[in-house]
Amino acid sequence: QLFEASTSRRTFAHGDALTSLGAACLHLGEFDEAREAFRKVEQIAEGLGDMHGPNRKAFALRWLALTELRAGRLDQALAYCRASLQLANEVPDYNIIASGLGLIAAILAQRGLPAATARLSGAAAAMYARQRRQPWEDSTLDTLLPGWREGPDAATLSAAYAAGLGLSSGEAVELGLDEAAA
Repeated sequence: QLFEASTSRRTFAHGDALTSLGAACLHLGEFDEAREAFRKVEQIAEGLGDMHGPNRKAFALRWLALTELRAGRLDQALAYCRASLQLANEVPDYNIIASGLGLIAAILAQRGLPAATARLSGAAAAMYARQRRQPWEDSTLDTLLPGWREGPDAATLSAAYAAGLGLSSGEAVELGLDEAAA
């Protein structure tokens, strides 16, 4: 509110403040408020121009995907993931790409697609490892598919995870976009 009252100019700082507000709302389970904040961030990003706008918009879309995932709106979450992944790939921003892959893995796990979940979990882990970055979300197989190691498909899921680990960045993005479109 202070940013909006003090200036009509949309800035990084305004977007960052709204992102923090949206994240707080999301963690409190206030999904409507989180959506509103992240949509405002997306609008600010669109006004930033070609130098910073696509990166900031990809980040806002990533937050919208996470919001929809937590709210249980999987179709909307996948649509936001796909849009975020496409923009992040154009920039490129490998942190947002890795996060998008992890979020798609989480969505596919909820949809009951364990092999696809394992491939994308591996792809996200590899992308974060190549950057020497800590993941923004927990998209490990143990979290997404609890008890998978003891299940009858453990070997298949392990192989799918390994296949995801072996993907190049471009292959991982292509896989993520394909899975998000399905």
